Amino acid sequence: MALDNHDCFKQLKSLRDKVNWKVEAERHYFFYQVEPLFNGWVGQLPILKNIVGTEEMSWLLMNYYQKEEFVKFVASSGYKEEPKPDEKGAKPSSSRRTTLVHRAAKIRSYSCLAMTSLFEIVDRFDVNYVDDSGRTHFHLACERGLFEVCRKFIDRGLDVNCIEPKTGASGLHLAVEHNRGRVAELLLRLGKADPNSVNAEGRTPLHIICMKDDKYNHVFADLFFKVVKHMEKKVAVDARDKMGWTPLQYVLQDVGCKKELLRVLLSNGADPNLIVRLGMTPLHLICNRDSDDGLAEVFFKVTDDTEQEVKVDTKDVSGRTPLQYAVANLLPNVVGLLLKHRADLASFVFPSEDYFAAMLEWRPQTLIWGFFKLRLAAGALGCLEHLEKAGYQPSKSDVSQIIKLFSKYQLYEMAKDESKKLMLDIGSWADKAKKEIVTENLSLYDLVQCRVEDVADAIEYADYFSFPNRVGYWPSDVCAQRLCETAARGFFRRWIGRLAGHQEAFAECPGGILDGLTNRELCDIFLRAEEKSSQLACSSS
Repeated sequence: MALDNHDCFKQLKSLRDKVNWKVEAERHYFFYQVEPLFNGWVGQLPILKNIVGTEEMSWLLMNYYQKEEFVKFVASSGYKEEPKPDEKGAKPSSSRRTTLVHRAAKIRSYSCLAMTSLFEIVDRFDVNYVDDSGRTHFHLACERGLFEVCRKFIDRGLDVNCIEPKTGASGLHLAVEHNRGRVAELLLRLGKADPNSVNAEGRTPLHIICMKDDKYNHVFADLFFKVVKHMEKKVAVDARDKMGWTPLQYVLQDVGCKKELLRVLLSNGADPNLIVRLGMTPLHLICNRDSDDGLAEVFFKVTDDTEQEVKVDTKDVSGRTPLQYAVANLLPNVVGLLLKHRADLASFVFPSEDYFAAMLEWRPQTLIWGFFKLRLAAGALGCLEHLEKAGYQPSKSDVSQIIKLFSKYQLYEMAKDESKKLMLDIGSWADKAKKEIVTENLSLYDLVQCRVEDVADAIEYADYFSFPNRVGYWPSDVCAQRLCETAARGFFRRWIGRLAGHQEAFAECPGGILDGLTNRELCDIFLRAEEKSSQLACSSS
């Protein structure tokens, strides 16, 4: 049977009188006794300060914050946190004091619902209390996304652009940093927050949005731009922080893929030709990555749609163009896009050995080895193909770079006849391989069973390049070597044969014999020829 409020009050007081508050175990026992009482309370709520002292209540609120209904009950009862009187017994008038809200904010798991109840307990929105670290009630409310609390501060005339002394962060900075979209919109619309305010590091709210590792950042950024536009203000989209970095630069420097965020920034006026660091443009940063994550496609799609001119041939402080970086990082799709947008081939210089594929050296640690091998082989050959189709004539030195790459990472079958080993390997994944379509009418299973010569020209480099990203598994290194062998057979047959006609070192291997050799053997022949040619050059000098 439910107790009325009088009986509840008597029982609560009786339980409190039995507790030795100095003993922690008794304090915990007291709470577990009174919690059911609070949950079943009927009628008028008690005046808790007549039963539980200030320090005692503070202890309960800080230790049982996960009991949201309890914190809400305390707030609903009308309990208020009273500031400690000064030495003269008067209530302090200063806003500098540490409240229950400040203490709770240091507990990461203190819920937003319980925190809202604490604000009711403190019950001062005309004063923005600040603790010794400089954190204010308003900033904590923005950080936690307490919409109604923030609204009360604004209604009381608080300046929403006030900053934390140590970090220089405004409420808007904290709201966007912690994904508090409703609060950010409230600050901009009702509080007229400055969308371009900077913190101690010179970063605007847009910088903060672009720096976060969140797959929904583009949604937040899009909302930010729309609200600011509605308020008839402008976002400083190319603002630089104290490091000289723009929001766009943070997006492009991130190891993750932020295509949609890139789209939002460019669509809202980010300068596609802005020099960001070391003489690099955004396009340099897109091309100087170790994987093709679709950023270049988005970049050119937006700039084409908005008819923005892109300077594709800008050189950085090293004298390198975006095209050189794209080739060096084996990004054939990006190379194709650059050439489509009229990258200058007349002045193009093939990447030198010191940075050709250098960025990819660490990738074997993070990728399946077979994936990595096919990525290298198809990437290098695909880049060369794009250059040749656009009219570039590779030099012997250019081809040498690619052949040395094949040798370094053994991007070919290691034995002359790997068929038996391959067939043994294929037994464990034949069903999956038959379902993986490499190109039209040709499955992975079909491809690895065919003679290399029969399918050498049947598949585009682009299909080889994209294949590892399309499959949900990878059979083995043996399979990868076969695919590399198939992909590169045409290249080796064409270039080794060409070079054989111009070097004495190839005299021992006439053209007819070359046709029956594996890629590894052709590669070894070329490297021996290179070494002999180098020795002859040294002896003649």
